[in-house]
Amino acid sequence: MVEPTAPDGTRIDIRPATLAEINGIPWRCWGDDAEVLNNLFATQGTVGIAAWEGERCVGVLHTYRIELPTTLDRLPDGRLNYVMDSGFEGVAWCHACFHVGRTVDTYAAELATHDRAHTIFDGTDQRYFSRGIGTALLQESIRWARTRGYAGIIGPGAPSGLFNYCVWAGTLPYTTYARLGFEAVRPPQEGDPLPAWAQGDAPPEVLIEARAALRQGRPPHTFNSRIMVLRLPPYQA
Repeated sequence: MVEPTAPDGTRIDIRPATLAEINGIPWRCWGDDAEVLNNLFATQGTVGIAAWEGERCVGVLHTYRIELPTTLDRLPDGRLNYVMDSGFEGVAWCHACFHVGRTVDTYAAELATHDRAHTIFDGTDQRYFSRGIGTALLQESIRWARTRGYAGIIGPGAPSGLFNYCVWAGTLPYTTYARLGFEAVRPPQEGDPLPAWAQGDAPPEVLIEARAALRQGRPPHTFNSRIMVLRLPPYQA
């Protein structure tokens, strides 16, 4: 197990978010829709995994319970469209997005400057990057799904070696998923084209990183994300 740490070296606590903690977690992706959050807590038990430095939330993984197969119009969040191509059947614990270094304070500061130009790092405290927090969120998500009888876990695995893309897209590299036992569904093949984001549909920091990798000879197909699946055996306490 990864031991996530704060910038001062103290341990970060990783646990499923509870309804009582809702005001201390920056749920930017859901905005201020308390009804949606309350309904998710009622049907799922949690809406994600949170990382805590003392009483301050410093990271979150948003998750959904999805019974597959399903139809696109029945998905609760557009960020889950990728699960339609997973080929998975059964009740799955599906990852929407990861956000490390996002706190209530950094989110409030981002909202206060909404009229100014932003970078992909606005709204985050970068001191929490690369401290094992994202991997620990993933590990706790696996534990949660396994102990609650889910048939599997599905997540979007970002192309490896593209840190700025991961921050912007709110995803972990597919290699992180693979180290924890996930397998890729129909991984990119040589000859596959660059994804739209790498052709210009992304913020400047992300495109600069991608174009530098292309100049260094990185094959275009390796810029594509992968659907990562972990199939879980029946749980026995």
